[in-house]
Amino acid sequence: MNLLKSKLSVAIALGILGGTTQAFACSVTPDSILTEGQTLQLVADCTGVDGTVKVKEINWQMAVGTGDAVSITGNVALNQPKAKLIYLTTPIGLTSAGTGEYTFSVTGTYSDGTPITTTDAQSAKVVVKPASVAVALALGTNSVTPVNASCGSADGTVVSSMPSGAAQCTSGKGALAISGPGYFTWTCLSQTGGAEDNCYATRTGYVAPTTTTTTTPTTTTTTTTTSSASTDPGTGSWIPPNTTGRLIAGQSGPTAAYLSSYVPGCLNGSYITSSWNTGCGANSSYTGALSGTSTTTTFSFGAGRVLGLRYMSKATAGTALRYFTMGSADGGNTGSMSVWLSDSPTATYAETANACKSTSTTQPYVLTGPGYCPIVANKGYYLFMSTTRTESGLRYLVNEGGADFY
Repeated sequence: MNLLKSKLSVAIALGILGGTTQAFACSVTPDSILTEGQTLQLVADCTGVDGTVKVKEINWQMAVGTGDAVSITGNVALNQPKAKLIYLTTPIGLTSAGTGEYTFSVTGTYSDGTPITTTDAQSAKVVVKPASVAVALALGTNSVTPVNASCGSADGTVVSSMPSGAAQCTSGKGALAISGPGYFTWTCLSQTGGAEDNCYATRTGYVAPTTTTTTTPTTTTTTTTTSSASTDPGTGSWIPPNTTGRLIAGQSGPTAAYLSSYVPGCLNGSYITSSWNTGCGANSSYTGALSGTSTTTTFSFGAGRVLGLRYMSKATAGTALRYFTMGSADGGNTGSMSVWLSDSPTATYAETANACKSTSTTQPYVLTGPGYCPIVANKGYYLFMSTTRTESGLRYLVNEGGADFY
């Protein structure tokens, strides 16, 4: 969830430029779910499409529930010499009282005097869960049996507006509801310490996009090492025979309960428990031994190199609409990136069916289920990702919570 460990105060810092948004508008990310006492690093991207828009002053705003936004920092003078991202660590005192929902946005002025705006769609939504439940569960003293949240009847269906009530969640509270141009997504949040459930519905009249490609991404590699295994060993790092610039690896996290992978730094079970920018999450490359050998290999994104993550489809996979989405490591846009899903470790983007791939400069995705990319239950698949970007330091976040895979 891109969480930070508790801090004592609100902190504002400037970060390095990365990604772009519409000119003269700021986009605040990421949406997230916290437990009381935790904080979150938010990012305001005010850089504009050409990366030249500079901020003179900024004022971070927070709205509680459906209330009006109020300033939490006052006007902060920046006078940026060049366009940069702007960071905020949320206040430590956010509670689950009431709806437990908070909306963060920014106002201010650009260096040319143009007012800064943040629409509701560009604001970050944060939901806070009770700390008492989490503490009681950790100590084994919880008097309430945890009940997992579950999606409502609208999950996986076609609807004309954001579902509510039992259509949204049959158990738990609806949160992080997002209305997209062709879809609605939301999370059902347990109030008793149970698991969350990620839900999805298609907007009425939406036609699944098809993607065509006129060129095959080039593949280059910084190593000529090949794996001794001719078939996927199923764990660890593996380079399929007769391929270059391609690495197959396990997803982040020691168990399937981890709902995101930070790549390429966190592979084969490694994970981070605090900020996206710490531990293996801060690494833009991965170095490790090839499975079953003592030979090491290094992988980093760029120039068409391909990373494939292993997933096992669930017992009910393919019966409902589910999805993978990609973002930059901080939850923002990826820049130019292609993703595709296949049961073959050597599948290329060009040969993959249109329904099982997409290319985007924002947040590419793969939809599975009836009418989308067809998958079957209890089978191994690979989610591939590649970018033609050539700059160093490329890091991404794979959102797995809405997928039909372990």
